Amino acid sequence: MRKFFVVAAVILSGLTMLAQQIPFQIQKSEIFEDEYKESNIRFTEGDGTGGFWLVRSYKGPVFSGADGYYVEHYNENLELLKTAQIPIKHPVSEKDATVIGTFLMKTRFQIIEFFYDLKKKSYVCLANTLDISDFKITKKILFELTREEANDFGSFSLKELSSAIDRRIFPNYDEGFFVASRTKKMGFPFFDEDYAGMPSEGNNKGSGIAVLANKSRNAFSIVIDLDGMKTEAVKVFLFDADLNQKFERVLTKETNKRKYFFQNINISEDGNSIFLMSKYFSKTAKKKSEGGKYVFELTKVSADTELVTEIDPAEHFSGYLKIVVIGEKLYGIGFYSDLNDNRYKGVAFFEFDPINTTLLKSKYSPFSQQFISDKYGGQAGEELKFLLIKDVLVSNDNAIILNAEEIYRDAWPTLMGYSSSHYTNNNPNDNFNNNPNDNFTNVNSDYNFDDIVSVKINRDGEMVWARNINKRQSEKGDTAFLSYTSAVYNDEVYFFINAAEKVKKLSNERIQFKQVRKNKSNLNVIRIDKNGNFDFQEILDDELNEVPFMVAKGSFTGNNCFFLGRRGKKKQLLKVTL
Repeated sequence: MRKFFVVAAVILSGLTMLAQQIPFQIQKSEIFEDEYKESNIRFTEGDGTGGFWLVRSYKGPVFSGADGYYVEHYNENLELLKTAQIPIKHPVSEKDATVIGTFLMKTRFQIIEFFYDLKKKSYVCLANTLDISDFKITKKILFELTREEANDFGSFSLKELSSAIDRRIFPNYDEGFFVASRTKKMGFPFFDEDYAGMPSEGNNKGSGIAVLANKSRNAFSIVIDLDGMKTEAVKVFLFDADLNQKFERVLTKETNKRKYFFQNINISEDGNSIFLMSKYFSKTAKKKSEGGKYVFELTKVSADTELVTEIDPAEHFSGYLKIVVIGEKLYGIGFYSDLNDNRYKGVAFFEFDPINTTLLKSKYSPFSQQFISDKYGGQAGEELKFLLIKDVLVSNDNAIILNAEEIYRDAWPTLMGYSSSHYTNNNPNDNFNNNPNDNFTNVNSDYNFDDIVSVKINRDGEMVWARNINKRQSEKGDTAFLSYTSAVYNDEVYFFINAAEKVKKLSNERIQFKQVRKNKSNLNVIRIDKNGNFDFQEILDDELNEVPFMVAKGSFTGNNCFFLGRRGKKKQLLKVTL
């Protein structure tokens, strides 16, 4: 069995002006090797006895077709008790197989995949089920969608969609966000992060899909976006925890007068209704003298009903609204900006009646002076354009924690093998974007993961606090060692990040976490208490690590955060207990 060691940590970081003692304990498994180099944690789940279940994906070399999942059971000492391997393999007649969701329902792990069957001429959705009581694996077809049926509503390209899911960096593909085969550039604040595998702020074109299991784990939904010339249609499926279909619906939207972009879905806690957020542009909205020339639309779908509520952003601009379901409460949350302002100004909050979707409350809360001081040193003067919502968490005092990150792509087109002018792909006025026929032979890209934004909102939509954590990270290839994993525990918000040993001092007593190559990174924990006070601490020095840990792919269960370390085929599990 895999061995472990424990380090009780109460070490102070070098910058005593901000660092405090954050109690934690770390455990590591022994180093182990897999057959495949690439592997990521998908999720973890406690077993009720101090141990935990871990599901992680693996991926073989290109063209090997060696993709699949490990399901592993560990005790509290990180000793491996039992393991199963679920390969994702198909005959040549089943094309473009893509995993679209992984989650736990009752005592069964579900791995949901989608592929095209050449013999049936149908798209097939298949559930691979592993029962943790006996480790038996079963398969069940959830539904089939014929090519003719898809063409009746619009176009659908699983090949393009599969490629988009494979390239997607954040968020995870089964967290209710629509993943699309293409996106449409709209300019700020509608961000275009298409072919780079970066997420779009809700301006999806082409084929799309969203998958989500609700917090109660009694239902999950699959929603397919079919892109049509005259109509925009979504095929909606809802299943219970035993894989029984509760209903199947087709929603159609006329596009001759308006253009729809589907953003995300959520499911009621009773597992009987699906909520769908979309954004549309209409002739009426475009005539507005100021503010966003579009309207958000919240749709509630049940077995026999369809309810729609429109949300007008008035004089504000919002690129994206995330549906949040907390018990019997229903919210829409996102960031907003104002006219002629290239900065996000604060948080937009909407509360709806979960029964009839009536808008009950709307509130726009500007960022606090503390936030402005964190980010700009007291005076706002720079742009804050590229915020991506990564987590919406709930504290014990029933507040909503909205965590986001500045994520964007920089690229350098190359001409005849030499680097040309630099551009950011979110700039609609860039010459490279507007001259696709230029003879560029290649494009070099950097993926940037900059400042973390964390906001606490009470149930009335009022901002309790907002903090900005300054950091700078970028990478051309594997980004799993950048960014962060966040969690809420005991009403405190935690972020786990890799950073250089020395924290950079900025003006006005601010700090910035700097990047260093992954093998020299130190693991840090950042804490924001319930009043918005911020501190941090190094919890693992690179000299104590045989492998660097993938902080972007962590998983939080109970009061434990799990990370997978990787260097080549060598792997190691890390458990951080708060």
